Amino acid sequence: MTDDKALESENLNHQNDRGERDEDAISGVKQDISGNEVIPPELLEQVPEEHRDELIRAFHLVQVEKTSFFRGPLPSPAILKEYEDILPGSADRIITMTEKQQQHRMSIESAVIQSDIWMERLGLGAGFVLAMTLALGGIWLVSEGKEITGLAMLVSQIVLLVGAFFYAKRLRQRELDERKKNLEEGPREASVPPD
Repeated sequence: MTDDKALESENLNHQNDRGERDEDAISGVKQDISGNEVIPPELLEQVPEEHRDELIRAFHLVQVEKTSFFRGPLPSPAILKEYEDILPGSADRIITMTEKQQQHRMSIESAVIQSDIWMERLGLGAGFVLAMTLALGGIWLVSEGKEITGLAMLVSQIVLLVGAFFYAKRLRQRELDERKKNLEEGPREASVPPD
């Protein structure tokens, strides 16, 4: 129990010289932290004198849990306002920090994309060199009189190229289907634990 609640409890039990309770103590109980009435005066008047303290204690035992959800790179506007109230200029610093983080993330994503493009081009070039080497080797073997070995190299080269083409096409189609499915499902809600 906090000091404020202990004082309030003492005030409730305190009676003035005429044997009546302090009206200030009762009005303090009727308001919660934000100043909203918790126990309406009409309700308090309807309760017999001997049960009022019990009613007031029961209202004190009620615990309120507030859960809020917010999604985004920045804190909610209400939280930003609280930061600004505590330390003027802090909301601007938080927004600037978030902007820098977004720029950093975008530069990393750009570097990754450029690297992927370079690796893809390198892979295509290496695949072309390998395919041409095997094709020319097969043609040379056929011209040297080793038809079976040369034709086997040429046929295997054609099968590998066609297989790679269809595999890449299937992989792209699978990625497109997965993106389409994710778009149809929509964004998923993230929950934030209560304070």
